[in-house]
Amino acid sequence: MKKYALAVMILLCSYFTAQSAVINGFSQEKQQLDKKINKAYELLNAKCSEKAEKQIEKQLKRLRKEYDIVSTKYFQTANLLFTFEYIDPELFAKVSKVTNANGTLTHVYVRYVNRSSEEFTYYTRNHFPANAYTGVRQALDDENVCTSLYGTNTITITIGIGCDEKLALAHEFAHVLYIVPNLKEYTYFMKYRNNNVKNVPSHGHSPNDPSFAFLKSVNKRFETNYSNYESKAKSKGLSEQNTSIKISDKE
Repeated sequence: MKKYALAVMILLCSYFTAQSAVINGFSQEKQQLDKKINKAYELLNAKCSEKAEKQIEKQLKRLRKEYDIVSTKYFQTANLLFTFEYIDPELFAKVSKVTNANGTLTHVYVRYVNRSSEEFTYYTRNHFPANAYTGVRQALDDENVCTSLYGTNTITITIGIGCDEKLALAHEFAHVLYIVPNLKEYTYFMKYRNNNVKNVPSHGHSPNDPSFAFLKSVNKRFETNYSNYESKAKSKGLSEQNTSIKISDKE
């Protein structure tokens, strides 16, 4: 009987868990695949027939491919979240602590995906062209409670690869900060706004929208922090370049 060791990649820890209000949207999928791969290795190390062993190995091959795809999405999203928190820790902290009108913490799941993916094209087909989308609806039993594809007390942000993802995330975070505590009133406004306002642009982006001024202020503040971040990054790059030139001159 062959002996199989667990792959090192399976032992990678999740950076964002359910204990954090801002969560990597691919953490659950990654963890589920971890468990499935672990289980497959356990079965291979147990006594089984040659036929069963081949079937498990085939299953493992498929699971590894799925794991590679999900891991790529997971780490791309993780990198975005880490960088964003570094640029604007205050905004990140506010989103991490966002609560609804009942005072309940709402978890914010972030997914950074390819624009050609089914989950992103779903939004472009059913809503309007954008760089990112915030998905949320009211719970059936409480108008103040957010629900999304991750369940009760959650809200989902989906960002398309190919835009300035940091600016896009800041904008969606602004939506989250306004929508979550004002879900009941804002949902009412969105349902009946067309009765009073004509030719309204996409949600949250009209001067007639109650969230407009708030979104504008959050975006403006982040843009300032982002500009400072880029300036420092550029300055650091030039400094490193100058250092390398000096070393080269000495040689």
